[in-house]
Amino acid sequence: MSTVSNYNPPLIGDAFGIFENRRNIPFTPTFSPKLNKVLGGGLRSSGTYILAGGPGSGKTTFALNLIDGILSEKVEKADERIVIYLSAELIPQLVLDRMASNKLGLNWVDVIDLNEANNPDMYAKYQAYAKTLAKRLFILSPQECLKYEEHITAIKTHLDLCYQGDTPPIVLVVDYIQDLARGFVGKYRDSRDATSQLSRELRESAQKHDCPMIIISSTGRQFYNGVEEVADESLIAAAKDSGEVEFDANAVIYLKRRKTADGDYAELVVAKNRFGEAPTSILFKMEAGHGRYTETDVEVKNVMLIDAIKKIYTLVRSNPGKFSKPTAIAKTLNINWKDVANALNLKLGGMSNFKLIDNHNGVNGYFAIVEPTTEVLD
Repeated sequence: MSTVSNYNPPLIGDAFGIFENRRNIPFTPTFSPKLNKVLGGGLRSSGTYILAGGPGSGKTTFALNLIDGILSEKVEKADERIVIYLSAELIPQLVLDRMASNKLGLNWVDVIDLNEANNPDMYAKYQAYAKTLAKRLFILSPQECLKYEEHITAIKTHLDLCYQGDTPPIVLVVDYIQDLARGFVGKYRDSRDATSQLSRELRESAQKHDCPMIIISSTGRQFYNGVEEVADESLIAAAKDSGEVEFDANAVIYLKRRKTADGDYAELVVAKNRFGEAPTSILFKMEAGHGRYTETDVEVKNVMLIDAIKKIYTLVRSNPGKFSKPTAIAKTLNINWKDVANALNLKLGGMSNFKLIDNHNGVNGYFAIVEPTTEVLD
């Protein structure tokens, strides 16, 4: 068990004094071994981690996967951990329903309608799951607080109560920071200033208790409009809407939704990382309905390339010679033109039994050709 740190470092200290005040700052591992490795071991106690992404990118779903992993029996000493989840959008019941849908493998909409009468067996499993989380998962709903001061006080009070005596490590999850900060607008110039102030107060409280904090942040529309990709090294700017907290964050993680013909994927780009390399990305397979993320060993560029090849083949086969530029194909398919260009440059060689040529019988335009013949596919 860990206790509240009494560490009070001086504003200025000599090297040996700093050494004598050293303390253990452990990691809390996540459900993803790859993410743990990238972050240097997991979520560093007292560290701040920003999870950013556009609407529908799966930020809340990924955060709930992180919580499930932190509380899972698969993680060492998980029964000694507590998660405080601050939900600014969903009421506590819906948060728990979404977590249960992941655990039970049910569509989360079906979990909402689940009751003892219509499915007693599954209802009993849900009840048993909820019991395992008793005194370990606390969901706070700021909708029940009328003023900013009320819910920020509730958070601080709850953290203090959890740390009375010998207590387990705690992880604080804020979903999401801009929505929560709305109650503070007016006291400060704008929503960004309000978000900065809220982030600062939360960070101070988390650091007081050596509590890692995951802050979910929305992004400006310039980071998710259209099909053009934002370069990974530029994604750090996507967290700017979270106020000033990105400057102090241990890591800024950007979530990209990757829809393919084979299903949905999520690319997790670690754009800023104090304990490892950045930018770097990890690809997860998303299971529709109940929102489970499964770590993959596939590189995102290969997944998107294969998906682009399949879509290009289908389009060109149906319209031989119609397209002569990658940008025209990209616009028609609504996919990134770089993925189209990469597929065309490879001529799809080695990926299947067909290839693309850009001239056939004197006609310019892309044609799908089956090997080893040179017949145009009708």
